[in-house]
Amino acid sequence: MLVAVLQQEPLWTSQHRAVLTALWRSLGGALDRAEQARQLEGRAALNAFVALTEAVGTETNLHLLARHAQDVLQASVPELSVVYHELEGGLWKARTVSDNVDPQIAATARKGHLEDTPSFQEAVQARGPVFTDGWDPQREGIAHTEVYGAVAFYPYFKGEQPFGMLAMGTVDSRVWTSQDRVLFTAVGHSLGLALDRAIQAETLQAQNKVLEARTQALEAFMQLTKDLGVQGDRLALIRRAQEVVRSLLPQGYAAYFEPVGGRWWIRSQVGSMRSPSLQALVDAEGVDLESGQNMMRPWTTRQPLYQDAYDVTTDGLDQGLLQNVGATATLPLVEHGNVVGIFGMVQYEGRTWSPVDRAVLEGVVRSLSLALERGESVARLEIRSQELERSNTRLEAANEELEAFTYSVSHDLRTPVRHIISFGDLLRRELPTPLDAKAERYFRIISSAAVTLSGLIDGMLEVSRTSRQPLRAEQVNLERLFTEAHQKVGIDLPQRQIDWQIRPLPTVVGDAELLRRVITALVDNAVKYTRSRERALIEIWAEDRGQNWAVLVRDNGVGFDPKYQNKLFTMFQRLHRAEDFEGVAVSLANARRILARHGGTMTADGQPDVGATFGFILPRAAP
Repeated sequence: MLVAVLQQEPLWTSQHRAVLTALWRSLGGALDRAEQARQLEGRAALNAFVALTEAVGTETNLHLLARHAQDVLQASVPELSVVYHELEGGLWKARTVSDNVDPQIAATARKGHLEDTPSFQEAVQARGPVFTDGWDPQREGIAHTEVYGAVAFYPYFKGEQPFGMLAMGTVDSRVWTSQDRVLFTAVGHSLGLALDRAIQAETLQAQNKVLEARTQALEAFMQLTKDLGVQGDRLALIRRAQEVVRSLLPQGYAAYFEPVGGRWWIRSQVGSMRSPSLQALVDAEGVDLESGQNMMRPWTTRQPLYQDAYDVTTDGLDQGLLQNVGATATLPLVEHGNVVGIFGMVQYEGRTWSPVDRAVLEGVVRSLSLALERGESVARLEIRSQELERSNTRLEAANEELEAFTYSVSHDLRTPVRHIISFGDLLRRELPTPLDAKAERYFRIISSAAVTLSGLIDGMLEVSRTSRQPLRAEQVNLERLFTEAHQKVGIDLPQRQIDWQIRPLPTVVGDAELLRRVITALVDNAVKYTRSRERALIEIWAEDRGQNWAVLVRDNGVGFDPKYQNKLFTMFQRLHRAEDFEGVAVSLANARRILARHGGTMTADGQPDVGATFGFILPRAAP
């Protein structure tokens, strides 16, 4: 509303009206133009903020994100100067600078402000936005900035450490309005979210690169260890590891050193030193143990040593020979907890050893250590296997000789023993009768001893035949064998009262004839030691134990003392008196041998006067 008042004139003349109309139109046009400009500025600010919001979700370039924040601030308040800094080497260095910043100020900002510049330091300590009204360039120590009346700072952190700083300044005022503060805080917060996301993405990308590098190195080394799985030469394994590393870091050479006689000597090298004089010197004289700090430090600290720019005084060598040594990495090679050598990598030019490079080198050296330890273990195992094979060969030969001797002796003794028995009986019949008690007793002792000796000889022959008999694997129905065995007992001992309880039994793979002897021994053993029972109980069953079958025979006989269990399957070892139970204690020992040839074992458990459980465990697979 435009209001005009005439103080001298009582009426509006046509001239007055024309002037007022022209003024009204001119003012209206100006107001329209101002509103349009305000709307355009608001639209530009909105577009800039939308661009920043979109960048927060997609952009990972820190400096582009800072540029978007700068655009938002300047679109909202065009006269603002905006600078984004990053902390580097104790200096806040400008990375993005708005176009309206004086070139001298921009140059100073790019060179960097000290980390302890008051306003910068206050923002870091506050860990949030700081608004400095009445900017004082002398207090801040920043030249050429007296044109600014007020400056604001927004810090950014990686973890606990500051790394970035958004700053804005105004030349139009020495005090920040509440609207300015809200705008800067909002933009600074949005930029902070974007920077956090970008840093996380950058960190993740770096981690992925490290992981990819490790995977690449380990895959190469896995193939290497496969190739050298039968390689006994440790230096060949080290050389292949050097080839792997050099394929990933090709601009240099790899050298492996070991200390001998007070000097470092190259044991394996891949790639050229590009200096025949240096190569000849190192090959002929080595490197002094103490002077060669590139090797000595990782040897003593057990930690890798990386030099991005090689210090030519490190190893006490003629500096004129070291023109092609730009960067070095030396790592301790550890075997069984002891450092045995130094794995070195030299680059012809200076190089910043990145986390990826370090991961490659350390991963390969770690894998090399494991491979060398494994190779040494394999070599020792091979030696032991050869020794065991020789021992087994000698043992087999000795067993064959022993079995042949046993068979021969047993066979040759049978005839003399028969003669003793036969001629003893003939002699007794030829003597006048009746014999006196003493003579009768002597004849009984001779006859009994001869019969016992004959039984022992027969047992030895049985064991010998069992050991020498070829093993013929086939399907064996255990239920049928046990049934035949217990039926034979019924025929041989019809007077015995035995309660047989035979549960279903499996079919196994083995030698039917030999397993028949095992089953006969178990059944005869149960029948013999239940003789004192008025009614004997013999149970037979099988248990499925995964890869094995357990077949068990339990009786209610006299049992045995468990502490003598180790004697049960030893030849000629008895747990009961011969006067009480006949036999020569061979059948169970023979059964154990048969089961051993089938890859199985015999079992026994018992208690005196309670009973015993004998059995065997047999693999399902063929022997």
